[in-house]
Amino acid sequence: MSTLDMPAVPVTYATHSSSHANVQLAHAMTLLTEQMPLRNLHWRPSTTVQSLPSTSISAHGKTASALRTLQEMPIHLVPLASHDASTRSVPVLFRLPCVHLYFVSCDDSDLYRAQVRNEIRNWMASLPSHMPTDYEDEPGSAKPVLTPEYLIVVLPHVPGTPSSMSSSSSASGKMGRFYTSSKSSVLEKLRADFNTSTVERVLPLHKLPTNVQDTDPTVWIELIARMKELILASLGRLVDVQDRRIVTASAHETSICDLLLRYEALIHTMEGLDLMHDALHLYDQVHNKIMPLLLDKPTTFPPGGQEPGDDSLLLLGPLRKPYEQLLANERITLFDMMCYLYARYSMLLGAVGDVVRVMQQTPLFVVHVARLLRPYKSELAQGFIEAWSFSVAVDAVEQCQAWLVEWQGESEDAKTTQAFHAAKAELLELAVRQLISLGVQTGHVPSKPPFAYLAPTSARYRRDAHLTRKELLEAIKKQDVFDSQCRNVLHRAILAATLSQQMPRTLRLKYLLACLETERGAYADAEKLLRELLSQASSLSALLGPTHAMFLHCLDQQGLAHGPLYTEAMVAAVQALCQWRVQMPHLPPPMDEQALLFTLCQASEAQHVDTTLLGYNGCDVRIDDTSVRRTRDEVSITVCVTSYLPRPLDVDLVSVCLTNYRQDQILLTCGPTSLVPGPNTLTLTCTTAFQGLFHIQTTQLRLGRVMLEQVHVHTLPLTLADAQYMEYTRHRLCIPADGAAMDVRLEAPKHVSLAHARTIDVVVQAGRTSLSRAILRWQSMDETRWTPSSSYEATLPDGCALQVGSQEDAEAIVLTSLRARHHARITVPLTHVSRAARVQWHITMRYQEEGTSAWHTWQRTLAAELGLPFSINIQDFFRLDTLLSKLSLEAMPGPSLRMAPLRITPSSASMQATLPAPTEAYTLAPKDTSTFLVQFAKTGDQPREANEPPCTLHVTYRMHTDEVQGRGLYALALALATVPAWDDGDQALLHAAIRAHVKTRTTLPTTLDEAFWSQTVRQWGWPRDSERVETLYALLQRWHDACSHVDDALTLAPPDDKGPSPSWANEAQATAWAASQASLAWRQLSLPLDVPVVDAVNAVTMRASTASHVPLGTPVPVRIDIATSFHWAVDTFSDVELQYNILGDYDHWIVWGHKKGVWTVDASAQMAHHTVEATFVPVSTGHLAFPRVRITPVTSSSRPFRCETFMTNAAEGLYITSSSAPRMYWVDLRPCDSLASST
Repeated sequence: MSTLDMPAVPVTYATHSSSHANVQLAHAMTLLTEQMPLRNLHWRPSTTVQSLPSTSISAHGKTASALRTLQEMPIHLVPLASHDASTRSVPVLFRLPCVHLYFVSCDDSDLYRAQVRNEIRNWMASLPSHMPTDYEDEPGSAKPVLTPEYLIVVLPHVPGTPSSMSSSSSASGKMGRFYTSSKSSVLEKLRADFNTSTVERVLPLHKLPTNVQDTDPTVWIELIARMKELILASLGRLVDVQDRRIVTASAHETSICDLLLRYEALIHTMEGLDLMHDALHLYDQVHNKIMPLLLDKPTTFPPGGQEPGDDSLLLLGPLRKPYEQLLANERITLFDMMCYLYARYSMLLGAVGDVVRVMQQTPLFVVHVARLLRPYKSELAQGFIEAWSFSVAVDAVEQCQAWLVEWQGESEDAKTTQAFHAAKAELLELAVRQLISLGVQTGHVPSKPPFAYLAPTSARYRRDAHLTRKELLEAIKKQDVFDSQCRNVLHRAILAATLSQQMPRTLRLKYLLACLETERGAYADAEKLLRELLSQASSLSALLGPTHAMFLHCLDQQGLAHGPLYTEAMVAAVQALCQWRVQMPHLPPPMDEQALLFTLCQASEAQHVDTTLLGYNGCDVRIDDTSVRRTRDEVSITVCVTSYLPRPLDVDLVSVCLTNYRQDQILLTCGPTSLVPGPNTLTLTCTTAFQGLFHIQTTQLRLGRVMLEQVHVHTLPLTLADAQYMEYTRHRLCIPADGAAMDVRLEAPKHVSLAHARTIDVVVQAGRTSLSRAILRWQSMDETRWTPSSSYEATLPDGCALQVGSQEDAEAIVLTSLRARHHARITVPLTHVSRAARVQWHITMRYQEEGTSAWHTWQRTLAAELGLPFSINIQDFFRLDTLLSKLSLEAMPGPSLRMAPLRITPSSASMQATLPAPTEAYTLAPKDTSTFLVQFAKTGDQPREANEPPCTLHVTYRMHTDEVQGRGLYALALALATVPAWDDGDQALLHAAIRAHVKTRTTLPTTLDEAFWSQTVRQWGWPRDSERVETLYALLQRWHDACSHVDDALTLAPPDDKGPSPSWANEAQATAWAASQASLAWRQLSLPLDVPVVDAVNAVTMRASTASHVPLGTPVPVRIDIATSFHWAVDTFSDVELQYNILGDYDHWIVWGHKKGVWTVDASAQMAHHTVEATFVPVSTGHLAFPRVRITPVTSSSRPFRCETFMTNAAEGLYITSSSAPRMYWVDLRPCDSLASST
C-alpha cells in the first residue's frame, strides 16, 4: 500500500497572536511540509507489552522487545484549532496528535514577557482537550491515560519580513547591534520557563530558508529528530494503553465482542504504522482465544446468514458491513464475526504479499463456517451454504490472482507461482463440489455416485429466503447454464492442478468431468478423459474401479464393445475390481464381476484367443495340508476354494502348480465344478514321480478360454534377506517318495573309447507297472549337441521294442512293451560337448501304463558328468631303433581313484609296446601323479601306415565314492538277513539314501546320523512316529553293525576277477548285492596311442682327445660322431642333405673353427655315419658339459623332412681349471692401412 493511500498521523501547530508570527508560521509550515513523511523511525515497544512478539535477546540474556523500523510515517500537519479528536469512527492513531508544535517568532524580550509567554502557557493548558478520550472511562483510571507531547520551536528572523521590534530600533544603525542579544535573551527565557531537568521542550531553528527551492537538509535535522523522538514516545504510550486494556479484558473474562474490539484497536494501530506482521500476530492470538469460545458456545451469537446478499458477500476488499459497530453494540452474528475475522486477516496477508497463504486458509475457513451453520440450516435459504462457499472460493481466486499480479509484476517466482496454482486448484475444486451439490438439489445431476457423495444430508431450508448470486441463480434455472458453468470451473481447476503437478487432484477432477460428460451423453469426450485417467492407473486408487466401469459403458454406448481393445479393457476392469476388493472391502463393487467374466469369456471365444488374468482374488485357493497323499503314481491334495462372488461360478478347471528349488513343476488339477459363494472343498490330482518338498507357485481357475491365475512366488529380484525370509515363511508341501515309480535317468557310460564319438545313456526305468507305450523327447539346456538318427544303440529287455519317430515328432523315441521293474538303456552319440564336460537335458516322456488308455506326462531337467577324473600326458623320446614314451596320470581335485594296472594292446603287427607297470591296483590321491615308461619297437621291416594308431591304452579305474557306496550296499545286503515289512519301493529308496549318505565319506559310518536320516524321512513324507520309521531305524542299526564287518578285499579284487556270486537267503539281499556290484563295477577308458612320424633319428656322440682336466683357455680338439637312422621312416627318400650346427653359448665354450657344416646321407641305407672335427675353447672354470648339436635337413622335397636329434653322452664334459700364472699378450689394434704406412 503506498503512502498516498494511507491515513496520516496528525501533528498540530500553533503560534502567538501577531501578524508577524502568522506570516512566519505560514512560511515555516510550507517548508516543513516538504520534509514529510518521516522516514526510518526505530521503535522498540515497552517490555510491559504482552501482546506483541518479543524475539530479540539483550546482552544480559534477558528477552527484550524486538526493534521495529517504520520505513515511512505519513504526517498530517494540522492547526491546533482545527483538530478534532472526538470522531471515534477513525482509529485512535489517526486522531492522536503525537506531537504539538508551537512556533515562536519574537525578538523583543518585553513583548515575550508581556504577551508571548502567557499565550504559550494557555496553549499548553489547552493541549489535553485535543487528545482522544476513548480510554479515559476505563475502570481504575485516575488521570488521562494519553498525555500530550509538545515542542516549542523558535524561528529565526527571515530577511525581507517585518520584525517584532520597534521601528526606531530597527532603523538606527547603532541599535541594530542589540538584535542578537535580544534574540538570545528570548531563547534563554523560553528555556528557563519551559525546559525541565529531564526534557528540553524548546528548540531553536537557526536558519529558515527563504523559498522552497532551498533544500539544505541540515536546517531540519534537529527538529525532525526531536519530532521522531516525541512521536515514538506518544506511540509507545498508546500501545501500552491498548495492550493493558487487552490484558485486563482477558483477565476479567469480558465478552467476546469487547475482547475483539480491544484487540482491533491495537491491530488498527499496528496496521496504521505498517507493522503488518505484528498485526497478523495479534490476529493469531485472536483466533487462539476466540475460536475455541465460538466452537464451545456457538449459541452465544445468533447464527446469521439471513440478510439479503450474505450468500454472495465479497469478503476480500472493503468491508461490506459495519462489523465494528455491530461488535460495539454486541449485535453481531456468528456468521458475520467469522467473515469479519477472515476478511481482516486475509487483507493483512494480502498487504504483505502473502497471497498464497490467503488462498490456503480459505478452504479451512469455509469448512469451519459451514460446520457452524449446518445445525441452523433450516433457518437459511436452500443451498445457502453451498452458494456462500462457492462465492468465497471463486472470489478468493479472483482477488488473490489480482494481488499476485500486482506484487510480482513482470517477474514471476516459479516456486510462488506453483504454490499459487496448487491453492487455486484446491479452491476451484471446492467451488466445483458446491456447484455439483446445488445441481443435485435442483435435479440437474442425478443423486448417484459420485454426485451423491457431494449432496447435502438434509433437505430442510427456509422457504421465504432466496439466493442472490446472479450466476448461481441462472445455473439453478437452466441446466445448460449449469453445465457450462460446471465445465468452466472444472477446466480451470484441472489446469491449475496440472500446472501445480497435483496428480491426485487432477485425476479426481477429470473423473468428475468424465462423469458429467457421460451423464450428458457426450461419450466420445468422456472416453477421451477416461483413457487419460487409465493411463495413470497406478495413481487412481479408489477411482480405478468406477473409472473402468464408466469406460466400458462409454465403449458400449458407442458400439465399440468388441475386438481386442475391448477385451483388454475388460481385463483391466477385472483387475481393478481385484484392487477394489483389497482397498475398499467395505464398499460394494462398482461393476457386476460375474457378468464381466462371462462377457470376457464370450469375447475370448469369439476371437479364438486365450486370456490370462494375473493376480485375480475373486476366488482364493488355500492349501492347509503340509503333505500330499500318494496312491502309486498318483498324488492328490485337498484344497479349499473360497469364492467372494455373490453367485455360483461354473469353472472348467481348478489347478495348483507346485515347484521346488530345482524348478521341477507339478500341476494338480480338478475337472469342471461349480463354486458356490463361500468355501468349497475340492480334491486335485496328478500323476508324477517327483518327491520331496514343494511350495505353491500358482493357482488357476479356467473359465472357457479365460484363465484366472494367482502367483504365489515372487519373480522380482529380492535381496538375500528377503529371499531367506520368504523361504522360511512360505507354505511347503511334502510329496511322499515312491521308490517303485517310473523314472528316467541320464548316465555316463562305464566304458569310454576316445577313438569313437562320446555318448550318453538315457535310461528309462519302468516302475511297478509295465509301460505299454512311452514317447521320449529331450532338449539340450547347454552347448551339448547330438545327431538325430533313425536308429540308436539300445539295451532292451525281452519283449521291448524301440522305434525312432512318431506321428507328432519325427525325432521322438518310442518304446513299447517295457515290463515292470525293468529298464531300457538308449545310447545317444554326441557331436559336441561343452567345455564343462557336462550334459544337461530337459527330458519329457508321455507314457501309457499297461491296461489303461490314459496318457501321463513325466518331465524333468537331468544332468550327467562326462568329464574324466584324471588327465593323461605323454612325452616321446626317439632313439635309433626304439621309442621311449613318458606316460603320466594326474588325478583331478575330488575323490580319490583306485587305478588298475594299465594295459596297452597293439592294433598292428608292425609295432610292439612294453609297459612295466604294477600288477595290483593302487590308490591315486587327488592332484597326485603316477608316471610310467613305455617302450615302442618295430617288429618288421615294412613301414607302418601314418594314419593307423599302432596301440591302444586301456585305463581301468574306479572312484572312491563308487567303492564306498558299493561297500555300503554290501553291508545292507548283510543286514537284510531279516527282511523288514517293506512297502513297494522302500528298498529302492533306501539304496538311494545310503548312496547319498556315504558319498562324501572315506569310511563307512558306524553310528546313526540322526540329522541326515531325519531329513531323509521328512523328504520321503513318512510320519516320524509311524511304525514304518521304527522299522527303518531298526534296520539302520543292523546296517551300522554290518558296516564294521565288510571286508576290504571286496574292493581290492582285480577287474577281471568276477568271483562266484554269493547265495543269499532272500530276494532283498540279492537285490542289495546286485546294487553293490553295480557300484563296484570298474570304469574303463580306451585311448589310441599313435607314434609320431619321424624320417631320421640322429645320435650325436662327442669325444675329446685330451685328458679330463684342461686349463682355462686351452683349445680342446673334439671328435663328433653322427649316426643317422631311417628306422622310423614312413616314406622312402633318395640322398638327403643334412646340416649340423654346434650351439655354443659363449659363456662356457667358444667354438674355434667352423660351427656349421653340410653333408649328404644315403637314405636307402637304414643307418649312416658322419664324423666332424671341431675345437672348443673353454671360457669358464668348473665342469662344463659339451655344447649341443642341432641337425636339420636342407634338402627340398615334396613334403617336409622330419628328423630328431639326441646326444648319447649329453652328461659328459671336461673339468676346466684355472691357469697357475696369468699370461700377458700384446695385441696391435691399429688398422692395417696405418700399419703399412708406418712401415
